[in-house]
Amino acid sequence: MYELARCVVIGDSGVTLTGYVEHFDTLELAVRFPDAPDGLEVSSVVEVRVLDEVRGEVHFGASVVETHGSLIFLAGLYEIAVRQRRGAARVRVSVPAIGVVTSGAGEPEELALTVLDISATGVRILVADHLAADAEITFPFLVGDTVLELTAQTVWAEESVSGWRYGCRFVASSPRDVELLFRYVLLTQGAQRRQAKESAAAGT
Repeated sequence: MYELARCVVIGDSGVTLTGYVEHFDTLELAVRFPDAPDGLEVSSVVEVRVLDEVRGEVHFGASVVETHGSLIFLAGLYEIAVRQRRGAARVRVSVPAIGVVTSGAGEPEELALTVLDISATGVRILVADHLAADAEITFPFLVGDTVLELTAQTVWAEESVSGWRYGCRFVASSPRDVELLFRYVLLTQGAQRRQAKESAAAGT
């Protein structure tokens, strides 16, 4: 449900770390961080804030039960609160695009990518090759009759059998782009739910 979602873990000592969900089930959550999570020890009590595609930002209480390098395992999850956030609404898609990637002082290069999911504030993409940390990707994305030129910066990376997946945050987005993306997400979510219901009804 929350796999690859961005999350924030706040320890009982006040340490705050940002990572992404590697595994989730009803009572256990595995979170991967860019580096070893200093300040989170086994038996620590933490608060976890996860971005839910539909509900918004969900807050859980939990305890650290295992640590393995940059990966921690949390157990005993219980929901504390839900905050509705426009930027948290996210929809899964599969949209190919040709963009341009820049990193550091390097020359811009053309990049083939697939948008895997998108929100008003960020995007998850699939590319064939590894990108530099903090690379910026500019690519077109069709919203209704409007083509938006979006620029996103990589936040985390994961290698998969089909290539590299990157979680990115949008940079320099205009209020108009944010509003159009938010409306796109809600409309696409609704269309996907209707299609799922129709498919389920046809199968019965």
